[in-house]
Amino acid sequence: MAYGELARVAKAYFDGGKLSLLLPGSDESIPKSLGKALLLGLSLAAGALPRGGSLSLIKAGDAWQIRAEGTTLRWHDHMVQGLGDAALPPEPQAAIA
Repeated sequence: MAYGELARVAKAYFDGGKLSLLLPGSDESIPKSLGKALLLGLSLAAGALPRGGSLSLIKAGDAWQIRAEGTTLRWHDHMVQGLGDAALPPEPQAAIA
């Protein structure tokens, strides 16, 4: 899967909503399973921002990170079950405005 395809799908999914989407530019190829996982992660993060905000997809080396920023950030336990202990910080943190 080309990263450009992931970006196109993500932009179409969030177009016209309360969220802005910040995606890095890249022409690399990523595994299809990673592309699906990133889209799922963006969708879950969007659900945690009921009043809108921004979602960023960040690549640092071989790792990918999804950053959710807004005035209200609400994670529900059922949203992150199965993502592992590192999915959320150990202590609640204020959403970045």
